[in-house]
Amino acid sequence: MELYRNSEIKKTLIIIVITNLITFAILALVFFISYDKLKIDYIENKAYTIGYLSSKYPNLENEIVSLSFSNVNKKDLDYGLDIIKDYGYSTDLNMKFIGNFNNIFVITFVFIGIAMLVLTGIHIKINNSYHKRVYIKLNKLTQASKEILASNYDVDIDEYKEGEFSKISYAFVQMRDVIKNQMNIINQEKEFLVRIMSDISHQLKTPLASTMMFNEIMLNKNLDEAQRNKFLKESETQLERMEWMIKSLLNLSKIDAKAIEFRKNEINLNLVVKEVLASLYMLSKKNNVEMVFEEYDKAIIYADGEWIKEALMNIVKNSIEHSRDSSVRVSIEKSKVFTKVIIKDSGQGIKKEDLPNIFNRFYKSNKPNSVGIGLSLSKSIVESNNGYIEVSSELGVGSQFRVIFY
Repeated sequence: MELYRNSEIKKTLIIIVITNLITFAILALVFFISYDKLKIDYIENKAYTIGYLSSKYPNLENEIVSLSFSNVNKKDLDYGLDIIKDYGYSTDLNMKFIGNFNNIFVITFVFIGIAMLVLTGIHIKINNSYHKRVYIKLNKLTQASKEILASNYDVDIDEYKEGEFSKISYAFVQMRDVIKNQMNIINQEKEFLVRIMSDISHQLKTPLASTMMFNEIMLNKNLDEAQRNKFLKESETQLERMEWMIKSLLNLSKIDAKAIEFRKNEINLNLVVKEVLASLYMLSKKNNVEMVFEEYDKAIIYADGEWIKEALMNIVKNSIEHSRDSSVRVSIEKSKVFTKVIIKDSGQGIKKEDLPNIFNRFYKSNKPNSVGIGLSLSKSIVESNNGYIEVSSELGVGSQFRVIFY
């Protein structure tokens, strides 16, 4: 019965039933009229015979009438057939020689022919109308497909009745939405690629220019050993800066493009923080910054340990670089709902107007040495591991970063 849910099948079935009923009614009417005419001719023929014979033989009238309407006697029938055969009449006689019967036959045949022509015309008209509607729907699908190929995704097909065309329309709309989303993703990826290449080019330009300048000085100037070592050290610093920027930009690009599959499992935040502080020990010594860590027993979260280490390292590194000759304190707090890593420094602090932008990529505020990548990368990593970052700061007092995991 699934087939009869289609409106097209329903309409076709209804049309077939109606036309068959009309045909049956017309044929029944024709046969009824023909039968009635034959009956009248039969009675009139009998009446004529009875009238003629009764006028000739009045004393046999009762017998003639009785004989005319009685059941046929086989012996008398055969005798009669032999008699009329001598005059050229038989059961094989062509109907055209039987006047009234021939007229009835011709009228019936003509009437049926006209009725069939009319019904055929109705069938053709209905068939054309039905197929016209089908081709209109197919043409809509064709035109809509061409519009999609032309990148016009606002096309729609208004087909909401039950049936196969509705299913096709629904599938078409789904296909349109998938193609639209895929094209949007492709366009976003193109824009992202152009933007990231522009960002990389822009960020590498300054340290690259500095390195080239230092090399040029060392090649074209007569320098003593101390000056040469100074420029070599500056070149090394710029090269390390470029290496860090390239690595950070690539990681950030991979996360943005969802090209990284984070390997999440249970990790101990105490161990991760200790590794981060150990990695930044030399930087803290260089900036005369004391690093303090307050552990929390069983600080377990479900995340990718290596990437969380990268995120925390960027934040702690940022705090050390802006807290020369002071301290950076790292602590862990835990509740039934979340685990929080707090990184607090006693450095320069951040201006109030800069706070909403510090996680924006390449935001520099008024600090020429800042490239604005590390905090943006940390934010992307933490958010990809079921967390988020909060920050508060006061100029001249210091900043506090809160990395919260659920």
